[in-house]
Amino acid sequence: MLRIFKSRTYFFLFCGFALLVVLFGVVLVYQRLALDERTMRASSIGVAEWLYQDTHGEDNPLPVEKFGTPAKPLGLDIIPIANRVVSKDGTRFAGLKESVSFSLERTMSMNAHIALEATDLTPLDSRQSWDKAHMETTFDGPSGEKFKVVLKRLAPGNLNQQTFGGVMFNHLIHGETGVGTDRIPAVFAYQSIKGFVDVYKDGELIAEDVFGYIATSHNAPNVLNPHKEAGLYNVDQPMAERLIIHMVVHPYTETYEYRRIPTGVIGPDGKEQDFFHINFDENVVVSGNRFLKETIYNPQDQVPE
Repeated sequence: MLRIFKSRTYFFLFCGFALLVVLFGVVLVYQRLALDERTMRASSIGVAEWLYQDTHGEDNPLPVEKFGTPAKPLGLDIIPIANRVVSKDGTRFAGLKESVSFSLERTMSMNAHIALEATDLTPLDSRQSWDKAHMETTFDGPSGEKFKVVLKRLAPGNLNQQTFGGVMFNHLIHGETGVGTDRIPAVFAYQSIKGFVDVYKDGELIAEDVFGYIATSHNAPNVLNPHKEAGLYNVDQPMAERLIIHMVVHPYTETYEYRRIPTGVIGPDGKEQDFFHINFDENVVVSGNRFLKETIYNPQDQVPE
């Protein structure tokens, strides 16, 4: 009897232990799947686009053939009315209200690379966000300067703009959406990060803890507004065929105090540029987003080593 009792005891102990192992494994798998659904990775390597500060003004208005007149505007899929300055005589568009968000003055940035990983666990602004993100990018300046930008921390919930906890997935932004800025066309962002970054030039830290914004979006503006027929958005095939990762770094702190970024880059207006707006759109690779295929978007044969 004692032997049978011991055998049954060991048997039940073994079954209980096995059940605990199975349950623990199920929990781990569930957590991994849940995390994978909320974690997105994106990268790009190749040649990027560098935006200078715009130089248009009263003496150098926006081209009428491309952007029309206040009475008959054109190019609304490129620059919304909200970002246009009307000339003093009211007959032309003299320039842009916000030249950092969008500029017609551009050049190429060689040896550009960006890699990011973002986890979206907090849906709205919060002082105790569970969101996480890592981002690092390197790129050349117009004269061969070597820049590096590293995400230091996510934006807190007390800014005067919606940060969605610092990380946001799958949302219409900009344009007429009320999210972001109305001075660039509306786009569908598969991921966006708002936070504060450190900036390096030629290996030296030149600016610390300044505002940075990184987004992986559909490279087809005007997915929302009534002028989308003039844009690149394809209603018959709405899913992205091209992606773009763009990064904007502003010279401001969390309390909106100006903090100079001494880039040493002189723009077409003869002034030193104190911000970055870089568009990465070559060899874009993404994973972890349910709307996107895990493939290479806009593949290029030649990439920097």
